[in-house]
Amino acid sequence: PGDRWMFTARLDGVVRLWDYQSGLPVSPSPNLNTHRCQSAVLAAAGRVALVGGSDGAVYGHDLTDLSTAALFAAATGNGDDRLTQAAQLISGFELATDSIPASVGKDAWLRKWRDHRAVLNNALSDPAGEYRAALRHQAERFEKQHYWTRAEQCWNDILQIDSDDFEARMARGRCAAEQGVFSRGIADQTEVILLAPRLIEARSYRAVLFARTGRSVLAFADFDRLLRQEPNHVLGLTHRGELFGEVGRFDDARRDLQKAADLGADDVSTWFQLGVSQARSGDKGGYQSTCQRAWKRFGSSTAFAARWNLARLLLLGPDPGLPNSCSVELLQRCCEEQPGNAIAQYVRAYALARAGRTTDAEKVLADAAKSISGEPPGWVDFVRALVRLRLGDPGARQSLVAASEWLERAERGLAKNPDLTLPNSWPQREELRLMRQWVEAAVSKP
Repeated sequence: PGDRWMFTARLDGVVRLWDYQSGLPVSPSPNLNTHRCQSAVLAAAGRVALVGGSDGAVYGHDLTDLSTAALFAAATGNGDDRLTQAAQLISGFELATDSIPASVGKDAWLRKWRDHRAVLNNALSDPAGEYRAALRHQAERFEKQHYWTRAEQCWNDILQIDSDDFEARMARGRCAAEQGVFSRGIADQTEVILLAPRLIEARSYRAVLFARTGRSVLAFADFDRLLRQEPNHVLGLTHRGELFGEVGRFDDARRDLQKAADLGADDVSTWFQLGVSQARSGDKGGYQSTCQRAWKRFGSSTAFAARWNLARLLLLGPDPGLPNSCSVELLQRCCEEQPGNAIAQYVRAYALARAGRTTDAEKVLADAAKSISGEPPGWVDFVRALVRLRLGDPGARQSLVAASEWLERAERGLAKNPDLTLPNSWPQREELRLMRQWVEAAVSKP
């Protein structure tokens, strides 16, 4: 209740309410349940705690009166022969339709509790359907919290009820992949594709998993079939463009990413990758157009990822066609939102130096050095070189040489410190090469 307390029920029947912040009990612990507690769950937005007893009854405790936590409901004597299973609670929640507590037992029945005191209502028209809906709600909530193991179990329980639920199978595979078990993720998507070949989302995600596991031939086969079926599938175009870049087919990457952006891709990372492909090929006009369109669309976003990727997009080329203040302002907001993010501070220092705000850049660079744990990435010497150049420090060229040597060693796979290796994704690797070009051009100016 109130995201502050925790309810426990012990095997000996003792129930108690705790303040999890202090670790201290906030209620006495009367032994109100005369039978051993088998399980306990919170329901009804934390106002009610349901306890399953070894006698086959479900007991409810009213948590609004914290001094007593009084027992107020018992389901004995109502003629339901499934009570033993009902007492083995696996879920408790509030039904949004009538704001009453409900519980789900091991028998896969959803039981509604009327007036917090009445016997359980087992006259449901479709208990399995309501149970499935409850599990789906919980799975989606767990996914939002990145509790992938719990979410996967919920989707698995749904599939035990209905093995033809394609959405649940796709979601279960996604949860497995998020835990690094790509084989299970691919297997679930494959089964959906076999049973429903026109369900393109399963093919799209399987292609992504093939790409993530280094099986580019299989990934391209899935992407190609997907885009033959749905030529304007924005996510498919984006992911295939990313894969094209990873294998060095940059013209093909730019083509797919350009089409995805023209179709209105709503993820800034698509635009960032497009800008990388344009900047590396010297397409100044295309790069400026991408920056301006992305700024118009995402410049007022409040999401950290959108601001971060947009700022990096504006720093790729020598001239984004927008004032330098645009990237500076975006990165300032990023640093305010995540003040301990040293990487964001280093990039902000780079943007400030490019904008000619040398004193501010020097201060932010010093703050970043205090924030980072361990040795900073090797590319930070590019930032130091630019700041020193603006300050008239003769050490600018030395920092540039150090960063360039690090980049060359990393590209040959010789950097031994894991923190100094190149990023895994091609847009980030190209981003560092473009940074080097920009700083080298600035240092070499007379």
